[in-house]
Amino acid sequence: MIKKSYIEVDSQWGTLLKHQYLQHTSSDSCLAVFFPGGDYPCDAPLLHYTRKASLLAGCDTLSLVYGYKVVNDEFSFDKVDDLVIDCCNVIDQIISKYDSVIFVGKSIGTVVAGKIIDRFENKKISVFFMTPIPETINYIKKSKGEVVVGTNDKYFLPENIEQVKQLPNIKTEIIPKATHSLEINNNYSESLAILNKVTDLCDSLVREIINEN
Repeated sequence: MIKKSYIEVDSQWGTLLKHQYLQHTSSDSCLAVFFPGGDYPCDAPLLHYTRKASLLAGCDTLSLVYGYKVVNDEFSFDKVDDLVIDCCNVIDQIISKYDSVIFVGKSIGTVVAGKIIDRFENKKISVFFMTPIPETINYIKKSKGEVVVGTNDKYFLPENIEQVKQLPNIKTEIIPKATHSLEINNNYSESLAILNKVTDLCDSLVREIINEN
């Protein structure tokens, strides 16, 4: 049985944020935290289905929202530390009871997730980096988990892929022709196949981490 609730925190953007928290009533062993992209919320397909897969695998889930989106502000990269503060204020409330933690990030969310890992040095955290951006690379190098990126990603270029694909603690899935949305332009059936593949990859990572406990 899944219990649905919301964790409310005041944001650096001067508004109250409500972050969805889904809990299995039988276990507190694993938490998956979802970090949206700049214009890609947790209800968009990649995050929605990886969240569903995490729940079905036995993880509780926390879906973050960003203050600048709630107040309809434009994102500015110099505000990323404010995102980190907001997200830490939520995660701090629940992380202590979990044995294992998985961060699932999309685009700018991969930077926020990477910055937050160091705040929780006493926790075993793995990261599922979907369509990272170049600013994420230093965090990928220090992390354990998986990177998923397309060859037609306009932000994460071939030279960026080369920097991460041989890292010892990171699996790298490179999807031919996929864009920054992990879709194929003008081909919905191939795009759906990619969505299925990415969901399976996240499911495998989550189950691997749960089985380690």
